[in-house]
Amino acid sequence: MKKQLLSAFFAISFFSISYAQCVCTSQYPLGNMTPTTVWSTINTLMWAGDYAVVNVTAGNTYEFSTCAANGSNVAYDSELTLLSDQQQLLAYNDDFCGIQSFVSWVATYTGTVQIHLTQYYLGAGCYTNSTNSSIRYRYVAGAVTVPANNLCANATSLTPAANCNLTSGTTTGASEDPYPDPSCDMPGVYNDVWYSFNSGAFTSLNLTVNLGTAALIG
Repeated sequence: MKKQLLSAFFAISFFSISYAQCVCTSQYPLGNMTPTTVWSTINTLMWAGDYAVVNVTAGNTYEFSTCAANGSNVAYDSELTLLSDQQQLLAYNDDFCGIQSFVSWVATYTGTVQIHLTQYYLGAGCYTNSTNSSIRYRYVAGAVTVPANNLCANATSLTPAANCNLTSGTTTGASEDPYPDPSCDMPGVYNDVWYSFNSGAFTSLNLTVNLGTAALIG
């Protein structure tokens, strides 16, 4: 039996942020799940209030559904929240197919994500329940190009100047480098790219980074 109930209970709220992101605290099932290219169930014993950890690969499109058309048995008003391994919001949905939900996301990194299942109840979101629920999931393979500066040896050279020089880049398709992470680095796997510069005659430089596919700079 998945969980032992000491007494009957009704749906209770646990956490929400403007009903556009619901964060669960109970991981079920334990361990990482790996989808295939056909619809399958993460686990038939998930409840609203559970989240699952799912392996993802950069460039693939990942789909999660509580819709009957995709094979889910969920009958209550469900919500799906997709978070990164650092719990950054990637996608949220409620009422995609009737009162059921569907999210789709193109992976910008290789690692894991969290899919959180909650119930919309009595006009509010992010509720839990004890109803066995099946989140259906799959991935659609996508073509991914490894960035030219994926390796330190191929770092993109930046040229300092008196005026601002813009350089575009992406971490999509990049891999984790083999070097030890510094102590200030956040936990997790980060697929990184490399840049280098020589300050030359300049005694001070201003470096501005607008993060898109990257989560941090170091």
